[in-house]
Amino acid sequence: MRVLIYSKIVASGRFWQQKLEEQSVQADLCASMEEAREILAMATHDAIIHIFDGNCSHNLEVLGRLRDGLNLPILVMTYGQQKHSTFEVLDAGADDFLPSSVDVRELFARVRCKCRATNARGHDIIYKSGVSIDMEAHEVRWQGRKIYPSSRELLILNELIANPQRIFTKQHLEILLYGYGYVAKSNTIEVFIHTLRKRTSPNAILTVRGVGYKLGLN
Repeated sequence: MRVLIYSKIVASGRFWQQKLEEQSVQADLCASMEEAREILAMATHDAIIHIFDGNCSHNLEVLGRLRDGLNLPILVMTYGQQKHSTFEVLDAGADDFLPSSVDVRELFARVRCKCRATNARGHDIIYKSGVSIDMEAHEVRWQGRKIYPSSRELLILNELIANPQRIFTKQHLEILLYGYGYVAKSNTIEVFIHTLRKRTSPNAILTVRGVGYKLGLN
């Protein structure tokens, strides 16, 4: 399991990073939205842990930006005196709200629980783009019409659909398909994207020049 810890309080972020890694959880740490976007683009994460600092309005704003376009569970932890009501935090996009005094085993259990719930919701996903996908049945429909992508095309499509606002780099998609250390042909991802467009629509997947690919929302 891999999580992203967002914390402007470095000591607190490193504390929980160490605690989670002791539970065999790979934990990446960031302190800004720019860092968060870079880390999320480079690897697939299962959840985000957002540690609130003392800036009341800033916390909710960052939470909203983290939530925008991501289909990942976000667990919020407090730091110091609590300045937010539970309903404010949940309404702003959090999936859970925990005090900093929580035991790391409970935190890890809650992360696993939220990941299971997200995966269950993601079993049949339908978005404005007209795509529905069932990973277990290996069934994909484009605007109600069944299409037959290859297993790797399906992995790419599922990744794009799960996070429709996110731009995925070529490197991220290569790691998704082949894992770390594998050197794919330079045009491998382009070929898969081209084939998926032929199966759906030229505008179903957008190329963001110099960055990567994202789902085209109709």
